Amino acid sequence: MAKVGGEVTNAECKVIHDLIGDDNIPHNCLSLLYPEDPFVGKDATHHRNSWLWPKFARRATKKKDGSFHETHVSSNTGSALVNNAECTVLFAALKAKLGETEAKKALPKACI
Repeated sequence: MAKVGGEVTNAECKVIHDLIGDDNIPHNCLSLLYPEDPFVGKDATHHRNSWLWPKFARRATKKKDGSFHETHVSSNTGSALVNNAECTVLFAALKAKLGETEAKKALPKACI
């Protein structure tokens, strides 16, 4: 493992989670897989009013036909950042489960 760490995509986090579960997965991956939804009630489906750009806020949450988007604007998920220590722990867990050659194949690109 030559890299120091980097970004792990949501798809890579899902694959790692399917292989080793919640125990040794990086914390940032867990936040991608199990996001906390701070919005409840009407805020969960409707964007709050924006006094700065009200039409922009409305357009960001509504489709052209007037219905609302499937996902809320705030639920955009990106990638998880991992460091060298998390990559080392992840590699050790994958190695124990799959063996060294398969563990190297299953590592995210950020840890290779």
